[in-house]
Amino acid sequence: MQDRNHKHTNDDLGADPSKYTAAVNLQKYARTFFAKKKYGIVHLSNNELTSLNTYAIGNDPCMPVEMIIAN
Repeated sequence: MQDRNHKHTNDDLGADPSKYTAAVNLQKYARTFFAKKKYGIVHLSNNELTSLNTYAIGNDPCMPVEMIIAN
């Protein structure tokens, strides 16, 4: 049994770098998959889209007051 304070070194896991590469790739693909699953963009279908007029003033797009009151 190893001592609790034993520091892991590269020798503990073997000198084969392909083990590290495989582990890193597995983590990379798993993280990418779950990030896309959780934060992926879901595009609306054409019948769910709406078109509204807006005016761009500088970098701040705004709706005219007439459109806000009319709706």
